[in-house]
Amino acid sequence: MICREYPFFEKIYKITWEFKSMLTDKNIDALDKLMEGAKNLNIPEINSFINGIERDMEAVRNAIKYEYSNGLV
Repeated sequence: MICREYPFFEKIYKITWEFKSMLTDKNIDALDKLMEGAKNLNIPEINSFINGIERDMEAVRNAIKYEYSNGLV
């Protein structure tokens, strides 16, 4: 019902779930497509998030790919 009332919300909802699924499924290949779709929304907060990912792409890819982290360090 919300998506029908606010069509733009549906786009935000969809990209959020795609990101969650990418992390859950550890699907690194989906990252570039997801980032491009997020950029196309042209929402400042999402653009800022995407810029942060781009600044440290190797770490983001490793975080998606591997089960462990250096969080304890």
